[in-house]
Amino acid sequence: MSQPDNLKDTKVLKHFTHLKESIKNLQSPISIELHPSNKCNLNCQDCGYRALLSYHGNEKTFCMIPKEKLLELAEQFKNLNVKAITISGGGESCLNPALPEFLQKLQEYNIKYGIVTNGVFMNEKVLNEIVKGEYVRFSLYTDETLEQLQSTLKHIKSLIELKEKTKT
Repeated sequence: MSQPDNLKDTKVLKHFTHLKESIKNLQSPISIELHPSNKCNLNCQDCGYRALLSYHGNEKTFCMIPKEKLLELAEQFKNLNVKAITISGGGESCLNPALPEFLQKLQEYNIKYGIVTNGVFMNEKVLNEIVKGEYVRFSLYTDETLEQLQSTLKHIKSLIELKEKTKT
């Protein structure tokens, strides 16, 4: 397959032949995105996931992956030799009470992780495990209150202090 001359060396399609050969030997995913919850503590007008939540009458249907299933998934990811997981979701991933234990399992299995959160709800258990990950992305699409933004900023500050303290 001929490649257009305008593709930069950093673009995947520039390396199509190498990619094609690599995929032949790929036995499992390298990275996985996991949504441990579709429940959210905000109702942001511009959130892309907001419209995807299912409605029955006026009630939203929320679900969370149970702790046992999350731990089972962590073991399956280890057995598949998954290298990294992005934890995000159609809701706030930190609302799942099993998240800290799931993150501990990922650490035990040497699986790198990053998390996407609005940063509003973060208790000490969540903070202590998130800080050991590779990255945290804060996404806040609300114009509802300054209080929510202040809560997110407080948790960002806590993560920075914890990172410096633990040198992780």
